[in-house]
Amino acid sequence: MKNSQIELSIIIPVYNVEKYVGKCLESIFSQLTSLQNEVEVIVVNDGTPDNSMTIVNGYRKYNNLRIINQENQGLSAARNAGLKIANGDYVWFVDSDDMIAEGGLQYVLEAIDTHKGNDCIATVLLQKKESDGTCSIEFTPKKDYKTSRDYLFDRYNIGACQRYILRRQFLIDNDLWYMEGVYHEDGDFSHRMLYKAQSFLMLQQSVYIYLLRDSGSIMSSRKPKMNYDLVKIYKRLDKFCNDEVRREDYWKFKARIFNCLKDTILFSRKELFTDDFKTFYRGNKRLLRQEALKLIRHCDKIGTRKTIEALHFYIAPLFYTKFKYVVKCVLMKIHILK
Repeated sequence: MKNSQIELSIIIPVYNVEKYVGKCLESIFSQLTSLQNEVEVIVVNDGTPDNSMTIVNGYRKYNNLRIINQENQGLSAARNAGLKIANGDYVWFVDSDDMIAEGGLQYVLEAIDTHKGNDCIATVLLQKKESDGTCSIEFTPKKDYKTSRDYLFDRYNIGACQRYILRRQFLIDNDLWYMEGVYHEDGDFSHRMLYKAQSFLMLQQSVYIYLLRDSGSIMSSRKPKMNYDLVKIYKRLDKFCNDEVRREDYWKFKARIFNCLKDTILFSRKELFTDDFKTFYRGNKRLLRQEALKLIRHCDKIGTRKTIEALHFYIAPLFYTKFKYVVKCVLMKIHILK
């Protein structure tokens, strides 16, 4: 499908999502009655073994649906495959268990038209709990982000790439591909992308419904590899920092990517007492503490909050997470928490 009118390519990797993918696609195609020529939908079948593609094939009646079939290579490879064939001026990486909010596509296309040429358009996630269907906005967006770097250095949660509608040529020109073979690949991609973007728009309306799944998602079950991958991502971003980050941004960026190391502990609350985590921690404790110490020595450049965080992870990295986990276990045992 080659069409110069295509403004937006929606890229959807599919793997083991037969429970969700129909709702995802319906949330998109139900909005495309008058937008067919402006949007293409690229589904990347990442070798899914379930009935997901049977559901996807039910949408072949739409001539703006494109399907790529490949052997299972992981989420990053699937996104990269979609990006390589995308025709849209902009791309939006949508997860197959999420949805686009009603009216969201029209709103996004109007933003693209109004701010043509912006490298990055950001939204906030409307988080929906699978357990009870309740929704909440992750944060109230500011109106005064002038650049993507303002946003990068202000927000803690910037990782999930579903937040961003991105100019395709900007990604290609800056070699912004997803790191393959790792978990938490969004963290690597989003830090580099936001730092390189030359123009930025923060949408004031949430257009993306992010499903907080009860099980089966990356965040609902933690594997030992995830922590090793976070260290790998940190080292890659540290190299990016040394090679490409401006001197005036250097320590702010270093403090920002330190979250990768922090998250190996903060995300491992249930695993802290396992042999796998103890092995990981023994091998990486020195790196965590030495990087924290570097930040402490430049406290004047990173601010009070980041300095306090660095002190915590230099002096007693496990204390807060262990304490919080133990307290929660006690409260659950006496039936105060569920």
